Amino acid sequence: MGFIIGTFAIFYIVSSVITGRNLSRIGRPNGLKFGMAGIIIQLIMMGCLEYIESIPIFIGISFLAMTIGGIGGGLNSTCAMAIITSMFPNEKELYIGILEAAVGIGLLIGPLLGAFLYSVGGFKLPFWTVAAICITLYPLLIHTNKFIV
Repeated sequence: MGFIIGTFAIFYIVSSVITGRNLSRIGRPNGLKFGMAGIIIQLIMMGCLEYIESIPIFIGISFLAMTIGGIGGGLNSTCAMAIITSMFPNEKELYIGILEAAVGIGLLIGPLLGAFLYSVGGFKLPFWTVAAICITLYPLLIHTNKFIV
C-alpha cells in the first residue's frame, strides 16, 4: 500500500521539475487543463477499483492511477505558482500564501469529507464525488484559461 501511495508523490515531484523546466513550451493554460484532466482520470480509476477482482490488475491499475494523478498534480501546482507570480508580481507572496492556505484547508477537510462519504457510500463514493466536482468545474477552468498569459 505504501508503494502505491508513494507513486503519487514520486510522479508529482518528477512532473513538477519537468513542468518547471518546460513551462514556456507547455504553456500555463495547457498545464492546468492537462493537470486537471490527469487528476480526474486518477479519481475515476480509483473509484472503479472496487469492481476489480484480480489482485495483480488491482495493483497495476492503482499504480497507473496514482502515476497519472501525480503527473496531473505536479502540472497543476507548478502552473498555479507560475500564474500567481506573473499575474501578481507586486503581491505574489500574499497570493502564494492564500494558495497554500487553501491547500492546507483541503488537507484538513479532505479526510473528514472522505471518511463521511466512505461511511455513506463505500470505497468508490469519495473518489467519484471529488471527480464529479472537478468535472463540473472543468469548464470554468477552460474559460478562465483565456485570461492567463
